[in-house]
Amino acid sequence: MNSCLRTSLIMVATVAAMGAGSRAGVVDMLGEQDFADGYSFASSAEAANAGIGEVYPFDGTMFRHDDRPGTFGAIEYTHIFDPSTLGDSSVILTLGLFDHDSFPGTPPLDTVDLFFDGVPQPTDMFLGVSIPDASASIVAIDVPQTYLADGELTVRVETTIPGREGNSGNSIFADFSSLATVPEPATLLLMCLGGAAVLRRRAARPS
Repeated sequence: MNSCLRTSLIMVATVAAMGAGSRAGVVDMLGEQDFADGYSFASSAEAANAGIGEVYPFDGTMFRHDDRPGTFGAIEYTHIFDPSTLGDSSVILTLGLFDHDSFPGTPPLDTVDLFFDGVPQPTDMFLGVSIPDASASIVAIDVPQTYLADGELTVRVETTIPGREGNSGNSIFADFSSLATVPEPATLLLMCLGGAAVLRRRAARPS
């Protein structure tokens, strides 16, 4: 998925998180978006406090630890929805995660496995998505219709290797998860152009 399309889909998810109940196209929303893409928080306590009162596992629970050998986090939850609302639309799952440490590099780190209804999925969207010195990332994932016909989608995310040098495990938190139909092409193009402008402004910031 190119960066322009990824940015556009992230913008769709942000709108959904701001008003899931009133936005056409949002099929199901779990948790609340507490952190923007690229946000860096000071400690795990900040993430835990932000999730207070939200549904598990989006309630600030930390899954496993970075500094304990062989402890890799796993998060599992289920979206439940009316499949008749989907029609023939494409559907995206937009997931806010933090602390999974999938840093860019040569090659970029592949620290995450993804499953839909127990079936392994491509993980290209996670490769190198973590910004150094930042903790939160938002990924947009195409969901094949075959997983949606029964009105339930069980999502599982697992960390598989340490992300930072010196770590022996890899913890993970879940911020939110949104299941939504994709806007028609003209709307998506406009969002893509807007998303490209956001990327240019981010790139222009002084380091």
